[in-house]
Amino acid sequence: MTSTCQALWAASDVVDEHIGDEPVTPLAPRIAARAAQHDLPASLVTALDANLRAQAAGDRLDETIDELDPDPGRGRLAAARFADRVRCSAHRRS
Repeated sequence: MTSTCQALWAASDVVDEHIGDEPVTPLAPRIAARAAQHDLPASLVTALDANLRAQAAGDRLDETIDELDPDPGRGRLAAARFADRVRCSAHRRS
């Protein structure tokens, strides 16, 4: 094995130790984005979305999250920080 290959395997072991190797349920991008924007657990946003969709009110997810947020300005700030992180990661890749 080359040293690069060995380094990659060592790095994958570190990642496995940190995050574990348990299977993770796929998360819809819109749910992940809302959870990150509002600094909420993805499981909560998923449950809200499922409940609203069951009641034919799936378009009210943002309004419902805003009702839960005691500081509505914080959601906009979190969204701005999230957008900055996305821009930074895209810039690093280029």
